[in-house]
Amino acid sequence: MTAYKVLHLIDRNTPLDMLIQIGLLAGTGDRIVSIGPPPQVPAGLNVRAVHEPIGSAVLCGLRLRSIARDAEVIHVWSPRAQRAGLAAAAGGSGRVLRSISAVPCSAKARASLLRSFRSRSVTVTAPTRAARDALIRAGLDASHVRVLPSAAGRIDGIPSRRKTMRAELGIPDDAVVLVAPDAMTRPANLNLAAWAHAIMQYAMDSQSWLLLPAGGPMERAVLVFARGAGFIESTVGPWPIDRLPDALAAADVAMFLRADDCGTSAVAAAMAAGLPIVAFDTPDVVECAGPAAMLTEARTPRAAGQALLKLIEQPDLAERLRQASTRRATEFAVDSIRQRLADIYSSLATVSDVLERAC
Repeated sequence: MTAYKVLHLIDRNTPLDMLIQIGLLAGTGDRIVSIGPPPQVPAGLNVRAVHEPIGSAVLCGLRLRSIARDAEVIHVWSPRAQRAGLAAAAGGSGRVLRSISAVPCSAKARASLLRSFRSRSVTVTAPTRAARDALIRAGLDASHVRVLPSAAGRIDGIPSRRKTMRAELGIPDDAVVLVAPDAMTRPANLNLAAWAHAIMQYAMDSQSWLLLPAGGPMERAVLVFARGAGFIESTVGPWPIDRLPDALAAADVAMFLRADDCGTSAVAAAMAAGLPIVAFDTPDVVECAGPAAMLTEARTPRAAGQALLKLIEQPDLAERLRQASTRRATEFAVDSIRQRLADIYSSLATVSDVLERAC
């Protein structure tokens, strides 16, 4: 696998699943720069923050030209990082690659996203074929969009992690544990998870627990809603973003109850942990999880609660989904996705060479 000189650009609003992907996919020689103050990043991610003059990403990008001059690819992970990346790329031969976690469902948000991709200097990666096709249908040139599935790191020592995390949280060994591992960026997604948990719990004789993540602007609102559902003693959150492998190891089922698609990295991670999945049938999740998930109609927490209860009452079904999850996870192995990203870098570097010779 050929190594390329890559400059990664992020900012404080870069989505959590994008930060996780950088941590898994960045090469040892890659540089990671934050436009202004950095976000909370996973452990081990070395980020250099660069001042953003008068809050302008473009001016920050101009200051980055000396750093970007030797970069063959400038990989940007957020809208602000893209503005800075385009300004920085104007001073050298590097091409700009923008990765997105999902295609917005609202027409207004989608139109805004597409406007940002009008520059022919930007190539886009989407996490699924469904997301790629949605961008093309909306008007993006097919030659400027590639599929880069979410990578999922291997989770070692799951039994010991499970025991340690449950003991740390005070969860009994025999309790059913659900995890909703999405970042708290949209309250509806995790409110629906709390709602489905409540529906399941009312029908159960034994105790169940719900684990919620940290790291999003809606954290407080979601926790208030979850505890208001009547299970304050069995709703655990938030846990830090770098504890995701431990939370997945401690769980019995993962939930992805999204009103719309918002990224697949947590879905891939749940499958790497061998968890059965209950999810709404949004296109990205359907393509990513496939046979490892019980899918219900979107925005139907009652159906999701019934699916959860069915998994608990039918261990054979849960085991079949666990096995399917483990098999499916091999498609998202880090080495495989790194090779796909290297192929994308290679195509961009080739384009840069052609353009440079033409000039």
